[in-house]
Amino acid sequence: MKLIISLIALLFYATASSVFANGISDNNYESRIKSLDRQGTVRIKSDAPSVTIVQTDSQDNGKVILSGSGRNQYDFSVSESGGNLTIEVKKKKKWTINPLTDFQAALHVSLPKEWKNGSLDVSVVSGALHINSPLELQSADLSTVSGALRFDDLDISRKGYLKSVSGAISGQSISADDLEIDTVSGGITVQNIDVAIDGYLRAESVSGRIELAKSNAYNANIESVSGSIQFVIPKDFNGKLVTKTVSGSVSAKLSNAGIESTDKRSTTYVIGNGNNFIEISTTSGSISFRD
Repeated sequence: MKLIISLIALLFYATASSVFANGISDNNYESRIKSLDRQGTVRIKSDAPSVTIVQTDSQDNGKVILSGSGRNQYDFSVSESGGNLTIEVKKKKKWTINPLTDFQAALHVSLPKEWKNGSLDVSVVSGALHINSPLELQSADLSTVSGALRFDDLDISRKGYLKSVSGAISGQSISADDLEIDTVSGGITVQNIDVAIDGYLRAESVSGRIELAKSNAYNANIESVSGSIQFVIPKDFNGKLVTKTVSGSVSAKLSNAGIESTDKRSTTYVIGNGNNFIEISTTSGSISFRD
């Protein structure tokens, strides 16, 4: 019995010492950005529970910080080459499992003010991704596996791709030539979407609600299996809009629309005689849209 008590005491002491040590500032967990080009590519791959990206409003070059009491449980690397920036936070491999191990860590990336129209490629495995500053990007590929994805204002000149497996995707405003937003078990909520008139929007969720409050997307496919869909079409939409549902209800509020065809599962609305085309479909969720 004394041996067991001694082992427990030693384990507690080692864990407490590790937590205390992690609170001490360590330059190995902070790196200043030195040579990122104005239109360079930023690649981030992280296992940390939280990733936050901002753009500094000062004249410094920005920096990358891994903080948190469990940050020593991760390998942290920052490299720059050819005007591009690569950041990786990878959980260390362990031969034994300690239930008391602290994995709390947060990656904070502060990008230079001059960085404009670059490409952003972010993959977060087991945490949330927050983009808390407006960003002007050439392209964006943002994904999370088990955390939410939230953004402020993204202005993408080419293609944007946002994906979450089990977390919600939400944001204030996003614009792109082409835009794809996908979730499996999380909802999609965006206040304002602007897609090029000859571009394409695809938003898909398996079991989450899709709510697009204001949209300038003239060609789109909005799809959910068991979640409801709320969508606002452009005021100057000119073409056809098709709704499809197996067992869900449909509510349409359109100013100048005619019905080309309808049956138990689908309805085709016609507005003007243009070539715009939007399809909204669910299996068991409701559909609500208006202009």
